[in-house]
Amino acid sequence: MSEVVEVWMSELAKLKDKVGAKKRMVFSSKGKQGEGDDEVEEQQVLKEARKESSRMAQIQRDLDSSTLSEATVCLLMDRFVPW
Repeated sequence: MSEVVEVWMSELAKLKDKVGAKKRMVFSSKGKQGEGDDEVEEQQVLKEARKESSRMAQIQRDLDSSTLSEATVCLLMDRFVPW
């Protein structure tokens, strides 16, 4: 379970860094470009953030579906560990 949380937190940190960098680019370029260009860039940033969040959700679903519960692991250990 802790591995799932670690993976999730690392992916969330990557997403945060990526979105933060894009936002800084958008805010720094506001004085240089017209308002129409800013809206397009903001939409691209939001689109990429949605894509990353959906990818994270898929990874989480995959991890949840492929892991065994603690009770199942204990039952398997009781059955197959030589005493």
